[in-house]
Amino acid sequence: MLKGKGVALRAMEHEDLEKLRVMRNEHLWDNIFRQYRPLTSADQERYWNNVVNHENFVVFVITIPKLSETHKEIAVFDGDTNPRYFKKEEDQVIGEVRAGYINWRNRWAELGIFLGKEHMGHGYGRDALYLLLDYAFNNLNLHAIRAETVTPKVADLFREFMFTDIGQTHGTTFKDGEFKVDYILEVYVGRWFQHRKEIYATAVEPHVEPAPQTF
Repeated sequence: MLKGKGVALRAMEHEDLEKLRVMRNEHLWDNIFRQYRPLTSADQERYWNNVVNHENFVVFVITIPKLSETHKEIAVFDGDTNPRYFKKEEDQVIGEVRAGYINWRNRWAELGIFLGKEHMGHGYGRDALYLLLDYAFNNLNLHAIRAETVTPKVADLFREFMFTDIGQTHGTTFKDGEFKVDYILEVYVGRWFQHRKEIYATAVEPHVEPAPQTF
């Protein structure tokens, strides 16, 4: 498991597929995945067999701690006098991040990441992205990670992580009655290690809500 400030990444399990299917379908109208129809359980099974368990993909689910109140001996005091009791429950899956289509000979991969809509806006995507990139360059020995997006705000986010623009495509994503520009960006291992502390200090740490304390 990879732990960040607010999220943790762990290997995807088969039981996660249905949660992720629902989250992906929430983004159907966003068209951020070039997804033009809702995913079915059969689609997720094919994803499990052909992607999650393929040697050229490294897939993580993004999780946050899930807390529930219970009467145990450990108390957390809310204010001066009101005790609240907590225990750690199973981590809550909020999205997915992956290094995909890995070319092991030339040491590059394509980035994939998404969050469920209700979990956006808390910095969790930034936290997960940093963990994935650091793992890819430190542990997978990759030379470059490429990202592609039709969303200008997402392209700007990648640039905060020291991705550089390497080109654009035209006419590959149809949305709102027109074909949109796809931004293609890339970050190299040398650039990552040169700027990783700066990236965490500016693009991650100030934006991520910390994980709740668990007992």
